[in-house]
Amino acid sequence: DATEPYLWLEVAAAEPGEPAYIARIPYILPVQQLTEAAIVTQPSAAESDPASFARFGRIAPPFAVTANQEGEVNVWNLETGKALAQAKVDGFPVFGGLNAAATHLAWREPDYAALHLLNLETGEDRMVARLDDDYINYILVSPEADVILGVHVGDEPIIAAWDVATGERTDLGAYRECSRTPDMARLSGDGTTVVVGCDTGLDIWRVQPEGD
Repeated sequence: DATEPYLWLEVAAAEPGEPAYIARIPYILPVQQLTEAAIVTQPSAAESDPASFARFGRIAPPFAVTANQEGEVNVWNLETGKALAQAKVDGFPVFGGLNAAATHLAWREPDYAALHLLNLETGEDRMVARLDDDYINYILVSPEADVILGVHVGDEPIIAAWDVATGERTDLGAYRECSRTPDMARLSGDGTTVVVGCDTGLDIWRVQPEGD
């Protein structure tokens, strides 16, 4: 049954040379017993890609992004084990964020010089804005890929937004006080809500008026 709920889990390799894999574990009722036969496993395509040199961190599953020094970028669906898109950029991307449909990838240059947006459907890569060495802990992309959000920018506990069309940056404000950088930041699928989590709790932001 395609609608059957399940837990999707990626298991990293325990030792160098061992494969990483994906495990699909069905939810069961307390009165039921989980059997080994019910757990479906498959190799992790992103970790098994021989051409990749780096894997982006903080990409929400089921997607994964890998890249190499030649600027070749692959976007994977870890559930199916297949590549969704391939593109090439001028540079070596190692960190960024996808929009909900995985059609656009925002990435920053390794030296924090600039913020880019890669259209994975056309292969077009454009520089959106200069960063002037500002590190961004989390990069989030709106569903239409017209706005890029940054959480914890330039070592400051703020949320910033870049208009892709103009490159203009707007600082939206500071999130709740934490004793460390955020453990998690997510943009809702409709692009209206940002959730930032850290050791002091969750901060929930409305970033787009309802009805827009």
